[in-house]
Amino acid sequence: MHVTRAALALAILLSLAQSAFGQTAANCPFNVDQSSTANSRRATTDGLIFIRYALNLPNTLPTVAGATENAALVSAQVAAHMSANAATLDIDSDGKFTTFDAQIIARYLLGFRNTSLVGASIPEDFPKRSGAQALQNFIETGCTGTSDAPDPRVLAWNAMNAQLALGTAAGIDTAKAYMTDTAVGNYTAALTAIIADLAAVVASYSPIIPRQVGSDYAEYWVSRPLAGSVTGERLIHVVTFLRTFDGSWRVDSM
Repeated sequence: MHVTRAALALAILLSLAQSAFGQTAANCPFNVDQSSTANSRRATTDGLIFIRYALNLPNTLPTVAGATENAALVSAQVAAHMSANAATLDIDSDGKFTTFDAQIIARYLLGFRNTSLVGASIPEDFPKRSGAQALQNFIETGCTGTSDAPDPRVLAWNAMNAQLALGTAAGIDTAKAYMTDTAVGNYTAALTAIIADLAAVVASYSPIIPRQVGSDYAEYWVSRPLAGSVTGERLIHVVTFLRTFDGSWRVDSM
C-alpha cells in the first residue's frame, strides 16, 4: 500500500501531541478506542488509531505508549468498529476508508478548521465530497452528509456550459466570466467556430468527477462519446480549475 509522506508525518505528530480537543459532532463514530469518557475522542488516541489503521499497521493498533485510553482494546475491536462504520468514516465519500479520510479526521481532532483542515492532503481516488468546507460540514453535522456545501468548481463548470449551450455569441461572451484569462485566450476562437454545435457538445458531457483538489488548483475528469464508436466508448478529458485572486474558481483548461 502506498504511504504518503504527509500521512507518516501526521502519524508522528499525533504520537507526540499531548493536548486533547473537545468532543466532535455527536453522531460521528470517532470514539474508536471505545473509551467510556464522552470527551475522550482525542487526536492523541483516536486520531492516531485511525492513521495507523489507514496505513495498514495492524500490529500497532492496540495499546502502544498511550495510543489509546482503553487498555483492553485489541486490534479485532478496532477492525469491527471500522467495518461497522465504514460508510460514515469515508469522509470524502470515494467508497473506501483511506489515509486521506484518516488525516481529515485526525486534523479535525487536532483542531484544524476551514482551509487548514485539508492542508496539503490529496484524495487518493475520485471523491464525491471535496473541499475543506464540505468536509468540515460533513463532520460538524454528525457525519450525515445532509449539509454538504455545493462544489464551487462544479457550479462554475455547469454555469459556463449553460451559457455555451445557448449556441450564441452572447452566450459565449457570458461563459467567459467562468474562465481564466488563459482559457479565454485559448478557447474563444474554437468555441466561435463550432457555435452551431455547442448545444450538442455540452449535452454529450458526463458529470465532472474530482481527480485532484487543492487549495488553489483542481483537476476533474469529464467524458464524452467517441465519434463513430459502436460499443459506447468515451473519450476522457481533464478539466482544470484555478482559484482567482477574488476567491472564485474558474475553468483554466478543458
